[in-house]
Amino acid sequence: MKRRYVRPLRGNFDVTFELCVRRALEVRHNLIIPNSHFAQTSSECLESIRFGYFVVTAMATQVVAQGIVKFAAERNGLAANGLRIELVASLENGSFISINCAPALRQILGRYRNNIAHMNLP
Repeated sequence: MKRRYVRPLRGNFDVTFELCVRRALEVRHNLIIPNSHFAQTSSECLESIRFGYFVVTAMATQVVAQGIVKFAAERNGLAANGLRIELVASLENGSFISINCAPALRQILGRYRNNIAHMNLP
């Protein structure tokens, strides 16, 4: 009885494992500082992409981006109850985030976010 399941599961695991290794090597991500804000959620984003859960990865990335914007706004005395996309502009204008970070956050929180949330995949 057990043998009936072992072969197909092992074959699936071998293929999946190889893909996971390939994705882990392809994705160049920033280092995650252990025990820092958003470290656990950011690690979950990486794990999701490695295992091929792309929609989950996109949604988790959006949550992390929203959390970072809110955290940075609160930490720097900005009202964090506005639209996240507007907070990005305030953070950028106050030099609280880099000029490279702002466009990425706008893309994640803007149209791209709505496309994923409404399953309008590119």
